[in-house]
Amino acid sequence: GELSLLTALPYLAGGLVGGWIGGKLYGRVSVKWLKWLFAGFLFYAGVKYLL
Repeated sequence: GELSLLTALPYLAGGLVGGWIGGKLYGRVSVKWLKWLFAGFLFYAGVKYLL
């Protein structure tokens, strides 16, 4: 639902920003990995909301 998405957005934003900063600092986190992590988190949040 929209409410669960709104609740998840701050965590998603924090995770993406943290991952980006980590990538800039260490150069070990690729954009491809971040995209998969983001997609996985969205999928997990969606499934958890439905169940």
